[in-house]
Amino acid sequence: MSRSPRRRTSAAVTADLFDRDARRLARQRALRVADPFLLQAAFGDLLDRLAAIERPQRDILLVGAIDPTWSARLAAGGATVTVAEPAESEDEDRTGFPRTHFDAVVACGTLDTVNDLPRALGALAASLRPDSPLLGVLIGGNSFPRLRRSLLTADGPAASPRAHPRIEPSSLGTLLANAGLAMPVIDVERSAINYASLDRL
Repeated sequence: MSRSPRRRTSAAVTADLFDRDARRLARQRALRVADPFLLQAAFGDLLDRLAAIERPQRDILLVGAIDPTWSARLAAGGATVTVAEPAESEDEDRTGFPRTHFDAVVACGTLDTVNDLPRALGALAASLRPDSPLLGVLIGGNSFPRLRRSLLTADGPAASPRAHPRIEPSSLGTLLANAGLAMPVIDVERSAINYASLDRL
């Protein structure tokens, strides 16, 4: 979804899809109390993939750092790490990243709640030096199907939207290509998670 007519695939978007203040407050709360076990596993996978790239990574941009140790783990090989965290008013579609500055961008767990994802991806792609990688992970597709069905059933005919739209892998490839990223590769990993109650979730 984008306000730009050139990239639009549906009706015009006239307002933010996500409340920026609410997003920021949710991130701040997550930094204080969350147990981000899924994102921890995803970040570990991103580290492994980055280590497999045989080229120096002197400057790395980390987008989203729900665990404050992530930047230190990225810097362990001697890199300088710049952190862009939405909890600190750094929205990916509004932050002015330096152009052709980074040897890698690692985006973990924030891009599915960006208001203008095409613009954010374009800004991240433009911040990379030539032939440098962008590695990212987001919750996408038909995530939380049982939870969504339960909430719809509980609401009845007057159902309210309680989960935001999520990006399908087939759409993500086009978004990455339009952002100027060459040879996008998309993996899908499915995890089954169970909670004893809605309060626990």
